[in-house]
Amino acid sequence: MNLQTARHTALLTSRFMRSRALVLSTSVVFLVALCLMAMYVTLATLALSGRQVADRDLGRFGAAVGYGSIALEPGDGSFGADVMGRLPGGEASGAMAMLSATEFQLATTPAREVTLLEGHWAHRPYPDRYALLSGRWPTSPGEVVVTEPGDVRAVAGTTLAAMGGRVRLRVVGTADDRFARTSTVLAAPRTWASLDPRLLQGFPRLRAQPFLLWSGRSAGQVIDAVAAVVAQRQKGDGARETVAATLMTRQQLASRPERSSIERSPAGYTVPLLLLTPGAVILVFGLNNRRFRRSLAVLRAVGVRPALGVVSLSLAALTWCLAAAATGGATGAAVGAVARMVLAEVRDRPPGPVSGLVSGLVPSVLSLMGLIVVGTVCAGLALARGGSSARSQRSGPTGDGRPGGEPVRAGRFQKLGRDLRHVLAAVAWSAVIVFAGQVDSPAKAMVLSGLLTAAVLLLTPELTRLLLRVLPERGPRGRLARRRLAADTVRLNASVAVLTVLLSMSVGYLTLFDTLVRTLAQESFPDVLPGQVLVTHASSTVLRPPGPIVELADVSVPPAAGRAQLRYLLELDGTGEAERSATLEGSAASILALDSVDHVRQLLTQPLSTAQQTVLRDGGLLIWADAERRPRDPAARAPLVVKSAGTVISRTVALPLAVVDVPRSGWRTGTDAVMLTARARQLGMPVTSGAILYSGLSEAQAMALQRDFLDAGVDGRSVQLHTPPPPIIPRAAFVLTAVGLVALLFLGGLAVTSGQTRALRGYLGQLTGLGLSTGWARQILLYEHGVVLAFSTLPAAFIAIVPIFVLVSSVSGFTLSIPWGQLLVLSIAIYLGVTLTALRSARGLRARTSLMADD
Repeated sequence: MNLQTARHTALLTSRFMRSRALVLSTSVVFLVALCLMAMYVTLATLALSGRQVADRDLGRFGAAVGYGSIALEPGDGSFGADVMGRLPGGEASGAMAMLSATEFQLATTPAREVTLLEGHWAHRPYPDRYALLSGRWPTSPGEVVVTEPGDVRAVAGTTLAAMGGRVRLRVVGTADDRFARTSTVLAAPRTWASLDPRLLQGFPRLRAQPFLLWSGRSAGQVIDAVAAVVAQRQKGDGARETVAATLMTRQQLASRPERSSIERSPAGYTVPLLLLTPGAVILVFGLNNRRFRRSLAVLRAVGVRPALGVVSLSLAALTWCLAAAATGGATGAAVGAVARMVLAEVRDRPPGPVSGLVSGLVPSVLSLMGLIVVGTVCAGLALARGGSSARSQRSGPTGDGRPGGEPVRAGRFQKLGRDLRHVLAAVAWSAVIVFAGQVDSPAKAMVLSGLLTAAVLLLTPELTRLLLRVLPERGPRGRLARRRLAADTVRLNASVAVLTVLLSMSVGYLTLFDTLVRTLAQESFPDVLPGQVLVTHASSTVLRPPGPIVELADVSVPPAAGRAQLRYLLELDGTGEAERSATLEGSAASILALDSVDHVRQLLTQPLSTAQQTVLRDGGLLIWADAERRPRDPAARAPLVVKSAGTVISRTVALPLAVVDVPRSGWRTGTDAVMLTARARQLGMPVTSGAILYSGLSEAQAMALQRDFLDAGVDGRSVQLHTPPPPIIPRAAFVLTAVGLVALLFLGGLAVTSGQTRALRGYLGQLTGLGLSTGWARQILLYEHGVVLAFSTLPAAFIAIVPIFVLVSSVSGFTLSIPWGQLLVLSIAIYLGVTLTALRSARGLRARTSLMADD
């Protein structure tokens, strides 16, 4: 390019940049950049950096060792002193021995377990994690500070009762845990040593795990010192290997930050970046398509080379798109910064570091700008091809009657572009088919969604052409609107493509989000159903609780309550492992057995149908409705098999089956059916007596039973009450997600339809100038917007739902859940945006009826 050509290009570019319509059409780029940068800043700060993880786990120290290598009983307070006495002289002065007891039970009903962490808190071992809110740090045995006082109600100067009231701790202060929402009891040194060893009689699981914090130097000698003390307290070899495996250094943690949410959730940022950014640029060209072609025609008429005009128009559009992206990115970063702090409060943990955010933001901005350039180049080539095609249609044949060389070249260029698009579409669809068989996680489902989106968008021209053929022409308004769309397919395809991505992202994300929540909710269930209490052994519900515990429960439970013994069709060895077990053929789950039909009814907390009672009395089984081996045939039968070491050693005759739908609960864990004990023994099945279930109790009666256990110095978790599990996702997260998606979809639909309206304003002005009413023109406008939305909804629904179905069908345990309410809100948002745009345009038509262009 010579200097004169450069000057002409710059002059034309500056002239085209004055187009108000072009500037306004780049609002969609502004919106996309805003959303992408806001999502990046938000998602990038959800994960902790390696330094933050080290501050959380190591405090001000450089290394830790020993946690999990040995368990100390209550009253054992010599471990720390023994270890400190063996440390090398250079490390002993700065080291600190601590204890952690994760099953420290508060004397509350329902029973509540928290972590007790013992150490020299006056020396501030975790300065960046625990901040004192009131009072002082504990210094004497029996003094504690309670973190997150909103979770466990505690104030300085009160007493904290634990272990059924047999342990009473003096609360001397409260603190904020910057990395958690739940409470921890920070105890003074020697508090564990002051506990009564006889607590184990009622709380057999109560143990503390010691660990040592030090600078990180002389790691080998420190490990030897801890291992020597561990070897003195437990039998067997391998103490040093066990202790060495627990070593955790600051360098290790700093080099392993938490996995970024951007990596875990490609649909949150990466997929929208790759699809929305070039799509927004192409939409800008599509909305200005007719205007650009008119400008090229004028330039050709005055002798300007078409290539120069295409370059000038592309540079003008690129300049405004980059400016809109820069402005939107800056705004989005500010929005993300606010969302970052809001999420930090909701999650009650610090956001990721700003330094890491800034270093990652630069490549993200460069990627955004680069994709805008790529989109501009592709749109510019399409504009040049379109100009050549239009020019070829006006060219006549040569003197010998053959078509001219320019039309032939133009036709070849157009066909080459179409063939290249079809090849890319074939590759994308092949990738979708291949990758669909590899989906085994939500992240891969998101990647599949991106591939599917690209595959569908590459066939958008063919899709819109097909839909236009079947679109009915009802009345003159519908006929005119349809033909207007057919006459400007570039604008139609660009609008459909962008709205398809926006809709599919929103619908797909909400559906996947709801599916994940529903799936996780299935793994979070109460121990028992409402009205039930389960009295268990300290180790397992499969084992029968000790006699004194059963006697205490029988005395405390009201006489009118139902009582049923849970039994399992298995036989345990001396270590508590199943030596023999009976299951349905083809299943790995255990089977419950109860003594009578009435006991089964108490267990399920619902009446049994006549057919279900008949199956039980006939020696059959009631199988859970959500069990993997549930029968489809009402008259189904299946045998039981007895296994030992995974090998089938016997098989029964086929037994009748009936399906029963019962909510998930703790006593159902690991089982998939129930039968009567007498029939199981008649078949020679192994039978083990387990927990005892009491039913028909009110909430107050259940609480009183657990209180009786605590007052008797018995572990309150031996009495399992109905306590609804906490929500999987905080309500604030639902609200923020819904607001964000509704805002994205509303503003996206507003930007797209506003651009369409601006592109049509001159034509609609002509209609009103011919004497047609603005209402008539408004109806045409609404019709076109409705068609574009309808054309976008079909592929968007396909893109959104297919990956979810693939995930649900390929990964066991996932349950498809479609949030119809949220989807209705999203639909209302986008249709409201379209309606508002159309009404605003209609008001503009009243004031503007002259035949003038948008420029």
